[in-house]
Amino acid sequence: MSKTSSGSPSGPKTHHIADKMFKSAMQVRENAVALLQNFVDPVLTAKINFDKLTLDDTAYINKRFKAHYSDVVYRTTWKEEEVEIFIALLWEHKSQPSLHIYLQHLNYMLGIWTRDIQNKKPLAVVIPLVFYQGEKAWETRLFRSYFDHLPVELERFIPQFDYVMTAVREISLEKILGLPKGMFLRRLMLTYKKAADKAYVKKNVGEFIELTDEDLSDDHLYAIFVEYFLEITDLSESEIAELLDQIHSTTMKAKVMSTADHLRAAGRLEGKREGILEGMLEGMLEGKREGILEGKREGELKEKLEVAKSMWLLDQPVEIIAAGYQGLCRESTRMDRRV
Repeated sequence: MSKTSSGSPSGPKTHHIADKMFKSAMQVRENAVALLQNFVDPVLTAKINFDKLTLDDTAYINKRFKAHYSDVVYRTTWKEEEVEIFIALLWEHKSQPSLHIYLQHLNYMLGIWTRDIQNKKPLAVVIPLVFYQGEKAWETRLFRSYFDHLPVELERFIPQFDYVMTAVREISLEKILGLPKGMFLRRLMLTYKKAADKAYVKKNVGEFIELTDEDLSDDHLYAIFVEYFLEITDLSESEIAELLDQIHSTTMKAKVMSTADHLRAAGRLEGKREGILEGMLEGMLEGKREGILEGKREGELKEKLEVAKSMWLLDQPVEIIAAGYQGLCRESTRMDRRV
């Protein structure tokens, strides 16, 4: 498993767990409200009707996107005018703007608008919200910037919309600690902010994993959090044992120990971590693609494959993908489709 510059673990499995954590937390209405009210532009949220905010359980992500993004969409109304709006929440770990962000939010919009048309309703406004956990400064790119050598005369044919960015790196520790103790979002945001700082984690372990009434009412969410916490902090077994010594609650200690045992059995603690996460698991997820992208060929095809993936996510036929980008063999694209 690779690590970020701050020392926190990074890799396909870690990102999957982090994405699962964000999705599970944001599907709880109280957490979504707390996130919007505390960490999103107040000029925008002041007009959102939180009394009517409800989770939209419609699946807007097609099967091509499921490996990349969670599906968390809320519906409500805009105050005063009572216009229906949708808020699409997307978790992002990459350090640079991604074309997939625009494609995914376009997917949300098209799905919502298609349903509006089918139900003979006015089209609803969709507010894209990106929650960014990366360490580097995020430089927002316009959608049209992804089109190479675009003549000015053709810019009017390119869809253009904005998205709201909430970056953990720009949120102060003081603001996070200012949230009420016992609030799940406080613990989650603190983990996003300080999980890589082992000294802070060891000194303030209770801030991260102390059981609250909210945890007892949602045992499943707490279990997901403990799994995420142990994974993202990259603690060794001896370090976990030290933390357990600081826990006085028998119930809490049992839950942490149970999760640690589960991770150990899965090979995600100590020596087996790197071999499984970057070897077997990635091989299982990527399938036959691994053989195609090995060695020298990987460097030659990397950039073209990223573009092909974007076309693939938009349901473009294999023939168009292969014909449009020389050097990307049709066999590799077909293998991507089967994964």
